[in-house]
Amino acid sequence: MVFLDKILFIIVTYKVKYYEANSYISLKESFLSSNSKYDEKLNIFIVDNTDIDGWDLSNCLEQDENIKVVYNKLNNPGLSYAYNRGAEFAKNNGFSWIVLLDQDTELPLYFYAEYRKASENDNNILIKAPIILINKERILSPAKYIFFKSYLYKNLDVGITELKKNSFINTGMLINTDFFIKTGGYNEKIKLDFADHDFVYKCKKIISNFEVMDVKLIQDFSSETNSQDQAKKRYKLYLRDLKEFKKNKDNRFLLFLNADFFRLVKLTIQYKTIDFIKIRFSL
Repeated sequence: MVFLDKILFIIVTYKVKYYEANSYISLKESFLSSNSKYDEKLNIFIVDNTDIDGWDLSNCLEQDENIKVVYNKLNNPGLSYAYNRGAEFAKNNGFSWIVLLDQDTELPLYFYAEYRKASENDNNILIKAPIILINKERILSPAKYIFFKSYLYKNLDVGITELKKNSFINTGMLINTDFFIKTGGYNEKIKLDFADHDFVYKCKKIISNFEVMDVKLIQDFSSETNSQDQAKKRYKLYLRDLKEFKKNKDNRFLLFLNADFFRLVKLTIQYKTIDFIKIRFSL
């Protein structure tokens, strides 16, 4: 049997066993449904960011001979750090492409076949993004991104598209490994929020176009909490990443307005408290 190690799928998990994550389960199903066509292995790089004492799934790895799982247990150094470690592994082990996946992304059965085809398409497009849906119908990503504010598309054409006024979220990105390394990768000082937009911002300095893939993924945000205490903790993390994201960006006033001020107003109104204002001006 000949194995074609061309794509490395990087899945970052947090407080979820990787083999129970939506992305892992649906990726495996997609691969197995197409395996009659392709004589190769599915290569998955797991970064487990769960920061719970005693949590270690290194003894629970996939036993299927056609599915190779590399498991990495970290103490939650952030999403950017995790993606960079996956990209380094890909570079050092001869993978031409990497795919970034969140744990809560549901992939269609045709996912693996389409990504394999996209990786073989010699159209000189170094970064490709699927259409991400929320509530199974609303387009979340890619989105028009102007002055640090996202404007969601109602309809989106697939194919090669100008990158300049667009951005997209991390999950589902298909990136040429050498290109990823050339960009310098993700900014590891940005742990979570703005990691995707910051990376795309760096890409825009090197390339002009990306490809919208004819693949639709479903992103699940139902597990996110909305309690006031959790919202306050989350807002502190948001501000931490925003502070780093602001560096070396043009139009700082519009960045403040669209990414900072409006977020503060929204949270203050939503939770009917001035605590968020206190947090904002205490950091």
